[in-house]
Parts: sequence; structure tokens; C-alpha cells
Amino acid sequence: MGFLGPDDCTKGLGLKRDARTNIATPKGSYATNVKGVFAAGDCRRGQSLIVWGIQEGRQCAREVDEYLMNSTRLPGSGGINSRSLNRIEDPLPPIPRMQAVAVG
Repeated sequence: MGFLGPDDCTKGLGLKRDARTNIATPKGSYATNVKGVFAAGDCRRGQSLIVWGIQEGRQCAREVDEYLMNSTRLPGSGGINSRSLNRIEDPLPPIPRMQAVAVG
């Protein structure tokens, strides 16, 4: 049978569905037609690869963070920003050796 779309538990929320019975969201957004309700992964795009679900989950979390906090510090899509480690501006000071302390 395979994936048949989102569970019936979402029907009571009044969420709009697309032609394939997935939860509908505007292009480029994870917000649904119900204020404060977001959708990502299989319930939004249909059965797909796990990597798409992970990516959508991260992007949706960023959108939810912006919705709740009016800003976000979560990374956007595109992966990890790389940085050059060829030159270290301020090296860390040496760590002092531990010394034995006499008790008594």
C-alpha cells in the first residue's frame, strides 16, 4: 500500500490539502492556512527520502523560530559555513601545570 498521506488526526484542524491529500503550504513556506500551524516532511511533500525530511524539518524549525521570536539564529539551508584555520589571530595562553598541595 505504501504512504497514503497524513493521518486523519489532522482533519479536525481545518488544514487545506493539495491534490495528493498532503497538507498544503504556500511555495517557500511551511506555514499552513491555520495560524501557528506548520507542516514539513512527508505530510507536506508526500513520501520522500529521509534527507528531504531532515532538511525540511530544519527549515521549518527556522520558520517557527521566526514566527515565535520575530527573529532567528538558526542556520538557513546550505549547510555549514566553512572558515579558514590557516592563521590564528590570538593563540590561547599555555595551560599551567597542576601542582601538588600538601594537606595538613
